[in-house]
Amino acid sequence: MEAMPVNEQHEDNGSISLMARDQYLRQVAWIQVTERLETEEEARLLQRLVRAAYEPGNAHVQMLTKHARERLVEGYQPVVMQFARMVAPSASQGSCGMEFLDLVNEGNIGLLKAIEDYPKASIPFDMLVRVCIRHALWHAGYGSGQWSHVPDSVARLRSRIRRVCKDWCRVSNEPLSVSDLALRLEVSEAQVEDALYAESFQRMESLQGLLREDDAEDRHSFTSVYAESIPDEDEHQRQFDEMVQQVLERELGPRQREIIQRRYGIGEHAGRGQSQRVVASLLGVKQVTVHTAEHIAKKRLSTVLTVVKSGSRTMVQLRPDSQNWSEYYTMKEASLVLGVCETKVQKYVHQGLLPFEVVRKKHREWRLPKQAVHDLAACSTERVSA
Repeated sequence: MEAMPVNEQHEDNGSISLMARDQYLRQVAWIQVTERLETEEEARLLQRLVRAAYEPGNAHVQMLTKHARERLVEGYQPVVMQFARMVAPSASQGSCGMEFLDLVNEGNIGLLKAIEDYPKASIPFDMLVRVCIRHALWHAGYGSGQWSHVPDSVARLRSRIRRVCKDWCRVSNEPLSVSDLALRLEVSEAQVEDALYAESFQRMESLQGLLREDDAEDRHSFTSVYAESIPDEDEHQRQFDEMVQQVLERELGPRQREIIQRRYGIGEHAGRGQSQRVVASLLGVKQVTVHTAEHIAKKRLSTVLTVVKSGSRTMVQLRPDSQNWSEYYTMKEASLVLGVCETKVQKYVHQGLLPFEVVRKKHREWRLPKQAVHDLAACSTERVSA
């Protein structure tokens, strides 16, 4: 695409196109030539953002910050345009059918998010901008073809990070910081950040892929883009991982769980989704066995988990009718709490000592209220003491 000619910004020239797209490209070209955001100016503007976060009641600071936001939005339009151009072909040909300026609008939503989050972010602003723009475009449904795989260099770095973290956990309970990882791996902090973003987002995307109806083997490649950097996301991701792991352990048998984890890159296989053929070879079974087990497992998980849209974000959540599952024990868990075999627990149920709910009649799977199990355990302890 040829660069738009740079004219005087308000020149009255009949040959200049008045189409919105051309006017935007001309405005960006003008910014790049005459109003480029220099490093020193950007540093001053970012200082205003940080100061405003700590002085919300200072009217003068807030006024300066308003100007800073406007100037940052203006100065980063070339970056927004770059990403819009990258995804424009797939957006216009795909199901979303959006035009270039729609992509620019979505990119600017990501830019505004970066400006909002910068005071509490731990990475350089230019990196945060690119991460947030990618994220905004992806969640708006654009550009999946552009980022449908992680570059080999990022994938290799993720593997190295996992090995280093695994070795470190054997000697310390404290997590390694980004700077520590960069030092040990002899790479830049920016490279470590990119790898960690890809790892985090792929865990979410792989589970969304698991819950989709399309079982086609060719659609097994899971999308990985770089998730936005928000301080609270680490805690949210940890809770999400725990929820997923508990659901898998509760709903699936050992073989089904291993197949799902290998196929969709979950748990210890995070980020390394494998085809049915590869999984079958690794487990020493036929491919049809893996296919059947996966099909059954996905049906079970779809009764507990669901993919939901919240604004521009796509998330995996527990179904509303499954929100209270954490208040119950399985038969096996109850037997461990009570210190008896599962047959004895069933006897307690039949005697009316334990209330229960049937989760799946076909498999005779029950769930027992935790409080009732603990009350019965306390009564048993009192009888033994007496």
